Amino acid sequence: MKNSAKESWKDNRKRKKNIQCKMTEYWKDNSTRKEQLAERTAIPVYCITTRELFSSSVEASKKYSIGNSTIGKCCKGEIRYCGNLEDGRKLIWIYYKDVNSIKDINNVNSYNIPYHKNKHGKKVINLNTMEIFNNIKEANIKYRGDIHACLSGKCKSAGKHPITNEKLVWQYYSEYIKSNPLPTAI
Repeated sequence: MKNSAKESWKDNRKRKKNIQCKMTEYWKDNSTRKEQLAERTAIPVYCITTRELFSSSVEASKKYSIGNSTIGKCCKGEIRYCGNLEDGRKLIWIYYKDVNSIKDINNVNSYNIPYHKNKHGKKVINLNTMEIFNNIKEANIKYRGDIHACLSGKCKSAGKHPITNEKLVWQYYSEYIKSNPLPTAI
């Protein structure tokens, strides 16, 4: 019984390997088929910096020697830019369908490009000492502790004050301003 199970496992493995070999041969032999498939699924991309239109991110990646998946990330707003020109300018990409949403086509800085900033770029405040830091990393340099966990509500405090040994409480500065508005003059 053990031998038959082992043999059927080997047969399945051989069959699977044979199918994989046939598929790689198929795609090697049918490079035009691959190109046709790529053309059908291609989404046009637009480089804001150079004002160039490309039929796909693959075409753009070949011209600028950058990854086509990275261009896609830029178009989706996951990263700000992808690649640099020889003069050092950063290449900013969007999907061509989004070009109409741009207000001033001649000013690269005026584009309202969607970008998902990470939380490490937000200002934080230490509620014990009332110190304001530009980001979590900066606060972590002075006071050790899992500040991000405190900010996300996973714990009440993070780190201890070096002199008083008091547990430190943290909050995003923008949230602090909302919850503690400045007094208005009458």
